[in-house]
Amino acid sequence: FRAGAAQVARVAKKARVIPFALRYEFGKAEKPTAYASIGNALVPTVDVEEARRTQEEAVASELRRIDRHLTGIETSEFDVVFRSGRSRLQEWAENILAWAFR
Repeated sequence: FRAGAAQVARVAKKARVIPFALRYEFGKAEKPTAYASIGNALVPTVDVEEARRTQEEAVASELRRIDRHLTGIETSEFDVVFRSGRSRLQEWAENILAWAFR
């Protein structure tokens, strides 16, 4: 982590810093699944290095939340925001199988 966001938050008094973690998982499907975890707003501080450390730990905490979910340790729910349709490869394979087994 670098101190850029902490510097901006120090200068922009009304800015809120919210930790956000994003992870892509390749499972059984052809396309990856994206998991996003958003934490609570952090308490502002004038010490830039302290703010940077706090931001880094907050994002790491959100990443650990995703890890705990994926390993089954935590049963927290993730909302499905977008579900893509079948890919062209899936459609092509289904068409070939349907044709082959007529």
